[in-house]
Amino acid sequence: MKHEYKTIGIASGLVALNIALMSLIAFTPLAAVMEYVFSYLILGVLFFGALLTGGVWIAKSGIRNNNKTKSGLGVGILQIAYGLFGGGVLSIASADLMPVIIGVTFVVTLGLTVASAALVYFSGKDFSNWQRYSNYLFLGVIGLSLFGTFIPGFGVIAFVLALAGFLTYLVYEIYVLREQQASPLMNGLGIYVAFMGVFIQILQMVLRYYLEE
Repeated sequence: MKHEYKTIGIASGLVALNIALMSLIAFTPLAAVMEYVFSYLILGVLFFGALLTGGVWIAKSGIRNNNKTKSGLGVGILQIAYGLFGGGVLSIASADLMPVIIGVTFVVTLGLTVASAALVYFSGKDFSNWQRYSNYLFLGVIGLSLFGTFIPGFGVIAFVLALAGFLTYLVYEIYVLREQQASPLMNGLGIYVAFMGVFIQILQMVLRYYLEE
């Protein structure tokens, strides 16, 4: 259990820091960055995807080589990526509504994470292929986003695929935790990336719900 506690502690710390960062960015001019890059859906997806992919690669490479500077740079890129995206979404809401939206989003995301953990731990099944499945889903997001740039309906499907991709990746990382196939730092990073991916997708839905209420 010590391995699990360390992993969850690392992931939780990164998540808490990122939520705080996006909350701050929402009140700054940086919140407009995502609105600008997502003026064309495919450009926004490629921009955000490049930051996430690059951040993960740099961070994991730094961890593997025990290079704290490199791993810190990778984590910083990930924090900025999610911070810009989340901050851009939150900037649409009023200041008094923002804590409610963040709170509801966190509870829903945590619920999905607990459900994913229950699936992994109680089923005892092999989820080692789910990382590959998540990659396929993210490739689908890119393809649909290209069409969604011109036909809005495809954008909705791309959104659903992105949520499914992050959930699938979350299940995979929880499986890695169960099998203890990676160090707490490496696994904690993976769970953080997956959790925040789900978080920002849910955040958009919660925001829309409250704005339309």
